[in-house]
Amino acid sequence: KSLTRAASAGTAVAALLATAACSSPAADSSPQQAPSRDQELSIAVQAPPASLDPSQLAEGQQSYVWASIFDTLLMVDKNGKVQPNAAESWKYSDDLRTLTLKLRGDLKFSTGAPVTSKDVVATLERTRTTPGQQQSKLAKVTSVSAPDASTVVLQLSSPEPSLLNYLAQATGVIGDAQSLSSATTKLRPTGSGPYVL
Repeated sequence: KSLTRAASAGTAVAALLATAACSSPAADSSPQQAPSRDQELSIAVQAPPASLDPSQLAEGQQSYVWASIFDTLLMVDKNGKVQPNAAESWKYSDDLRTLTLKLRGDLKFSTGAPVTSKDVVATLERTRTTPGQQQSKLAKVTSVSAPDASTVVLQLSSPEPSLLNYLAQATGVIGDAQSLSSATTKLRPTGSGPYVL
């Protein structure tokens, strides 16, 4: 029942965003103006998130807020299939104990700084080692490394069939490594999603 309500609410929010993003200007003869990046989006939720620190995020209605601020490494499409998002590709080793993700090159934080693999490593390590709702989802991850600016490697103690799905949820958000431990992260995090608070 709650999943159906969440899906319905998600569809309504998505429809609202799509309507706002795709609305065409009224036909007139005046010169066209470039769209403003200073537009507001209001999202109604029953309760605000307790924290916007990536290691403390919760699923459910709170995801409407954090998903507007953060990109996730992967996403799940309407058919339930995992798709690329911030990570443009991923590959498991033959023994399913090493997951390698390749990041897109066009990702930027709201500050204008580029998103790199170091940010992903810092966020995943913080989530993996900080008590919170997402920590257990990374229980089989023994290390996270960044061999270069666009590659992230997760080592696992044993295969984790749900890991790709977790990386499409709150577990897979990307925070700014420079500000993750800042006191402001809880209320005003730096993210690479489409909106800022």
